[in-house]
Amino acid sequence: MPANWIKVDDASESITYPGKWGTWRGNPGYRRTEHYCEDEGATATFGFRGTRIRCYGFRRNDLGFAEIVLDGKAMDSVDCYSPRPRFHSLLFEAADLPAGDHRITVRCTG
Repeated sequence: MPANWIKVDDASESITYPGKWGTWRGNPGYRRTEHYCEDEGATATFGFRGTRIRCYGFRRNDLGFAEIVLDGKAMDSVDCYSPRPRFHSLLFEAADLPAGDHRITVRCTG
């Protein structure tokens, strides 16, 4: 990770979690905590300043799909299913954003 990048864990207070979310502890691929959606339509939102963002997550056999919304625009659908657990998977990347403030939302879709 480049020196000027900021890493934000999903337990950061800067991320809001409206809707029904659970917390799972014990994932050795993260800081031993992760959030998971328990309700279709629940969102996680994070504001950031910069020109690039990468979102990493966990894939396993009991996870589903999410929609990535960047600055109010739907960007991508992400499949978080995997027959075998995969830690720290790149789920989404956006580069060459205009310099300034941005907001990314992950919405559980199923």
